[in-house]
Amino acid sequence: MIVRGESRGMWMALALGAAVCFGLRGVLYRKTSQKTRDWQLLLCGGFLTGAIVSLALALAARQRWTADVWIGAVMGVLSFAGNASMYRGLAVGKTSIVAVLSGLPPVVAAAAAYFFWGERLNAFQATSFVLIMAAVPLLKHGGGWSGSGAVWGLLTMLFFGLNDAAGKQSARLGADIFPVMFAMFATGTSLFALAQAFGRRRGGGRRGGGAGDPDSAGHASWGPLETFAKGMAVGLTNVVGLTFMLSAMRTGPTALVSAIAGLNVLLLLLYGRLALRESFTRPELAGMALALSGVVLLRLFG
Repeated sequence: MIVRGESRGMWMALALGAAVCFGLRGVLYRKTSQKTRDWQLLLCGGFLTGAIVSLALALAARQRWTADVWIGAVMGVLSFAGNASMYRGLAVGKTSIVAVLSGLPPVVAAAAAYFFWGERLNAFQATSFVLIMAAVPLLKHGGGWSGSGAVWGLLTMLFFGLNDAAGKQSARLGADIFPVMFAMFATGTSLFALAQAFGRRRGGGRRGGGAGDPDSAGHASWGPLETFAKGMAVGLTNVVGLTFMLSAMRTGPTALVSAIAGLNVLLLLLYGRLALRESFTRPELAGMALALSGVVLLRLFG
C-alpha cells in the first residue's frame, strides 16, 4: 500500500502526534508510580476519562453508533490484557526484557495486516519499518531473559499488537472513531474496576496505603480518591493519542502507523536525560539515530 501527497503527510503527522501523547503518558505514569501502588485504580481512572471524552465527542460530532462499534469492545479487552501483562512482567521478571518486548507490537500489527488484509509495503516503506523496529531494542537496551518475565513480555507485545490491528479493522469497517473509542474505554474501565474489586476481596480489604502512608521506597503515597483522580488526569494523554492513532489508521499502512506511534520511547529518553539527568548509552544513541533515519526516509521517499 502506497500513500502519496497530502494524505501521506497527514497520517504521518497524526502518527507522530500519537507518539508524543503516548510518550507523555509514559512520563506521567513514571512520575505517578512513585506515589501509588494501586495501579488498577489509577488505570481505571484513566480509562474512565477516555470513555467520558469519547462519548462527549461522539455526541458533539453526531457520529454514527453502528453495529461495527463492537470492535471497540475487543480493543478494550486487548488494552486491558496488555496493561495487565506489562504490570505482571515488571513485577516478576527483569525490567529490560519486558521493556524491549513491550516496544515491539508493530511486529504483530504488521503480521496481522499482511495475513488478514494483504497489506504490502514498498521498498522505502519496508526499509523505514526495519530501521524503526531495529531502533526499539537499542533504545530500551538492558540485560538478559528472565523466565516468567519474558512470557509476560511476549503477552504484552501480543495484546498491544493485536489492539493496533483491531484499530485498523475498525477503520476498514468504516466505524466512526469516537463511538469505537467509547466502547474501548468503557470496556477497559469495567475490567479494571472488576480487577480492583476482586483484588480488594482477595486482599481482605484495602490493598494500598492511605493518603500520606509511606510506600516501599519511603515516599508518601496517595489515597484511593487521589489515585483515581490522578489517573483521570493522565487519561487525557491516552484519549488524545488514541484519537491521533486511529485517525492515522484511516489512510496509513498499519505497520508504519504502529511503528511511528511506538517512537514514544524517544520522549521518555529525553525526559530521563533532561529531567532526571540520566546519561545516554551508546546503544540508545544508535537507536535514536536509526529511528530518526527511518522517519526521514519515510517522509522523503515512502
